[in-house]
Amino acid sequence: MLNWERIKELKDDFGEEDFHEVVSLFLTEVETSFENLMAGGAENLGDELHALKGSAANLGFEKLKSACEMAEKAGPDTDLPGLRDIFDQSKAQFMAEI
Repeated sequence: MLNWERIKELKDDFGEEDFHEVVSLFLTEVETSFENLMAGGAENLGDELHALKGSAANLGFEKLKSACEMAEKAGPDTDLPGLRDIFDQSKAQFMAEI
């Protein structure tokens, strides 16, 4: 679900304080992306999913990244609540370990 090697690499690169700032920014951006997706901005669906995929990959949220890749291919048929569930599960695991 999570790429702990990537997460450790980020933590080492940024240091503890800046790492937590990066995490906070990531979580805020993801929440905003989901708000936009759930609001039905279908014209921006591909862009939102692509941005979400990139953010997930950068922070090591591997399952979310993979789900976003599949969602990009599915287009309007994307299971947004399922995608949100994957994020929530990944976030819970991440926060429990961090």
